[in-house]
Amino acid sequence: MEKQKEVDKIISNARKSIGKFCIEECNAYCCRKGYILINERQLNLLVEEKEQIELKKENKLKELSFSGKFMLDFSNYLGGCPKLKGTKCSIHSSLERPKVCQEFPIFLLGNNLRISSKCPAHQKNMFFPFIKQLEGLGCELTED
Repeated sequence: MEKQKEVDKIISNARKSIGKFCIEECNAYCCRKGYILINERQLNLLVEEKEQIELKKENKLKELSFSGKFMLDFSNYLGGCPKLKGTKCSIHSSLERPKVCQEFPIFLLGNNLRISSKCPAHQKNMFFPFIKQLEGLGCELTED
């Protein structure tokens, strides 16, 4: 259990280490491009009902019948996530924020560590020291 706490602490520090970069240089790329999978509660938190209708018309919001989840494509008429204000998330500190948003760009499943290859900070190798620490604790980096 102690090892897991250390792993979680390193991942948290890695995410925090890119905060300024995300706002000033990356311009919240992850919140403007790509897509996320969310449940209905998270969808209602992110997108007003009238916007949901428009996004469905635009084919940027799809319900995935096999899982009961929704796919929200950020390349939409809103210019990205509806909660993005400039380059800052207006619900960043909310406990209701979707888990994928909380964890991005570093995901851990068991000992498998995945870092989104689309993340500009990862492309600039900004996570290197954290990856080395995590590998030292037995985590294995897997590619997208």
